[in-house]
Amino acid sequence: KDVHQALTAEECDNLAVFSENVRSLKEALCFLQLLCEGHNQPVQRYVFLQIDNSLSVNMLEKLKDLVLKICKNEVAADVCDEEDVDVMTTCFEVLVETTTRPDPRNQLFLSTSGIVEGVMKMMQ
Repeated sequence: KDVHQALTAEECDNLAVFSENVRSLKEALCFLQLLCEGHNQPVQRYVFLQIDNSLSVNMLEKLKDLVLKICKNEVAADVCDEEDVDVMTTCFEVLVETTTRPDPRNQLFLSTSGIVEGVMKMMQ
């Protein structure tokens, strides 16, 4: 609350919008996680590649990118706030559900995506 006293009204509004966007992101990720639960192979495959769309988005890659941007190094990891940690935790929960058998493609993608190395940097 003390931090908000040092901000302008516009900055406080921007923070409120950002927090609402983060909340929406977390809800969407939780929904995606629920769709993948129970080793739901069709959804696991769809998260990787949407062949029925004109533009396919590899959600595994987007989640990996998000986690690595939030904690790009040890210093960034040290200054993560509760909201950052909450989003990262949700990202990891989705990644676990999308890589839990039966589809090895998602596992292979993540194992070669750089996320393992990025997480190792965060943990140092």
